[in-house]
Amino acid sequence: LNTPLFDLATNRKPQKFVMRTGPAITLLPGHVIAWNVHMRGHVNHTVYVLHADRASARLALWPLFRREVRVPHLQASGVSAEVTRADDVVPPPPRGSQGWTLRFDAIHSDSIQHARFGKLLI
Repeated sequence: LNTPLFDLATNRKPQKFVMRTGPAITLLPGHVIAWNVHMRGHVNHTVYVLHADRASARLALWPLFRREVRVPHLQASGVSAEVTRADDVVPPPPRGSQGWTLRFDAIHSDSIQHARFGKLLI
């Protein structure tokens, strides 16, 4: 994950989506453990920022051939999230574009540090 190729693949349009990680390992094909995970995205008027101290994920490999990142299971610890409304608009890609689809089937955490949704802080 900590390679220029990963950055090229995930951060091609940083105004829409950026992902960074600290150390990361892959024990088996399709299983990733990463520390210090940061994700930021912007679509329409919504901006989200997610952080996890540690994340363990299983990735389905076959969907990669049809430009889909499918994560059947993700376990995260030390999670913080922030979702805000932005004045500027980043439109979603047009239907049928050659973009990638991100699909997270199950995300689980027992250690949410904080979550902010606009002015609401949990």
